[in-house]
Amino acid sequence: VLCTIFTVMMFLSPTSMVQIWWANRSVGDASIVPPLSMVANCFLWFLYGLMKLNFSVLLINGIGVLCGIYYTYSFYRFSSQKE
Repeated sequence: VLCTIFTVMMFLSPTSMVQIWWANRSVGDASIVPPLSMVANCFLWFLYGLMKLNFSVLLINGIGVLCGIYYTYSFYRFSSQKE
């Protein structure tokens, strides 16, 4: 249970950075790599949870995928390079 709590806290840790993006309407010199890595990592673990039918792995990494998608969307929205 403690591991689950800490994992969700880790997924929520970029929230303060994203709030700054929204306030400034800019990502500054931030990189897209961390949010995209979060989506990819959590999605792969989510698939593993599906294969093993492990609800806790599905739930935690589903939250991670959603958080990562939100962070990636926020980055793209305020990025000056939308190529």
